[in-house]
Amino acid sequence: MKHNSNYFVLKKPPLSLWQSLLFIIKIPISLPSWIISFLLARMMANIVLSPTYAKTQKPIHLVRFSDDPTEKGTVVINLLPKDPHKTFHDYLLKFSSVFHLPFLAKLKKRQLSFKNPKDKAHIDQIITEIDLLITGQSTTDKCQHKTFKWTDIHLKGLEYLDDELRNYLFAKLRAKYGSEADTPPTTTMDFFTLETPDDAVLDSVALSAESEQDKPMAERKFVIVCLANGQSYIDWLKDFNVSAKEIGCTIIGFNYRGIDYSQGMIWTQNNMVDDTIAQVKRLLALGAKAENIGLEGMCVGGVVATIAAAKLHDEGLKVKLYNERSFRSAPHLLAGTVLPDAQSSLWSPVTLGRYLIAGLVFAIFTPIVWLAGWHLDAASAWDKIPLADKNYSVIRNPRDIDPKAPKTDGIIEDSWASMASLMDEKRAEIIEKKQRKQALTEEEEALLSDQPETHQFKVNPQFELKNKTPHVIARRHLIQTDGPLHMHQHMIASFKSKFFRTSTISPNSETTTETNHALSL
Repeated sequence: MKHNSNYFVLKKPPLSLWQSLLFIIKIPISLPSWIISFLLARMMANIVLSPTYAKTQKPIHLVRFSDDPTEKGTVVINLLPKDPHKTFHDYLLKFSSVFHLPFLAKLKKRQLSFKNPKDKAHIDQIITEIDLLITGQSTTDKCQHKTFKWTDIHLKGLEYLDDELRNYLFAKLRAKYGSEADTPPTTTMDFFTLETPDDAVLDSVALSAESEQDKPMAERKFVIVCLANGQSYIDWLKDFNVSAKEIGCTIIGFNYRGIDYSQGMIWTQNNMVDDTIAQVKRLLALGAKAENIGLEGMCVGGVVATIAAAKLHDEGLKVKLYNERSFRSAPHLLAGTVLPDAQSSLWSPVTLGRYLIAGLVFAIFTPIVWLAGWHLDAASAWDKIPLADKNYSVIRNPRDIDPKAPKTDGIIEDSWASMASLMDEKRAEIIEKKQRKQALTEEEEALLSDQPETHQFKVNPQFELKNKTPHVIARRHLIQTDGPLHMHQHMIASFKSKFFRTSTISPNSETTTETNHALSL
């Protein structure tokens, strides 16, 4: 791996002569299927990920790290201007990757040059905006009537400035503000760019606990977050900051290729999985250990994290996993939308009709999503990961626990589509095996001793849903049905348990406490 000023490049092995010739020979044969797959896959990508709904970063972006309305916030200044032809360039990068077109490589790293008057004028404008922020005269959205310190400001995208332009920027700032211009921000938030082996460029961020910052890479702990439908990491910085402090680790957030500042195009689920694995490979190249790396994600992000973790385990890289509010596969998710409620009468014509429709949906859509490359088979991937290295959570409120709270997720049908339903089936199989007096494996014994209730959550009665489904609300508003933790604390406790083996979290505060009891699973 090469890296320069927070720009990291994961190199792909060059094709041999025979591989190149074989690729050329296969082009006429593969082209029709590529075209059909591309059209279908792009449609599925827009449905599964909703990239147009992801929040985009502003040139001057205010970030808050608490729910306190009086918090001034932290300013993220994007030094790299938005690409006016981004969609076109994303298509070119995709074709560059598929057809091995090295002459398009220059599209990957945009470079602002001191010798370009337009780029120099852009940096001058940034310097002017910094002056306004520090003097309290900024007219930028959410920054009006606020005076910021140097410790409140993050410069993002320095890796896109050539040496002369970067020196020019800091010379100007030091001339105005002296050594204060070199003062590090209060929040340890490091932005970086990662170029993947298949030509995608990932806009990324790392938030570290103070205890982690001076450790050797081999001793540090990392959690990589795989985002869900319509999300951008800029909205998750507060969540990342809490997780980093509570776990005692570094949280890595990133946008998938094509989202906001990230470049490239999502064609199939493999692109999202490859982006996640690239983040892991970067850490490994820097000296991190696989067992000190965790992946976590919610909904489709949970599926991506699970598939990526399984692939890494196949390579002998024992990463950790937390799967939140996620589903078993795309066909299960689709069929689950029409399944009747688990309490419905089996002999009702409506119930029987819905079971029939669900079966038809499953039978019809399964080959379509497989052809499109969007089968999202998390269940098969889940089985490849040892129980000690994974954990999950689900919205499940039994009627006898809280009659007023919603019973299920609202999006993912629980009895058949959720990851928790997969665990229920496995538990039932083990119980049946035990009743037949067959010997159980160590893994089966561990699953049988696990308490399903510790993974089940409901909406906090103090939170107003306001016509929202439980699936889309923040995890801090979801509390255990039989325990003290909310879902975010459960995730934190899970990684502490797996990284440190003897840690959990206090439910009464955001600070962690050490105990001798590891979390279930």
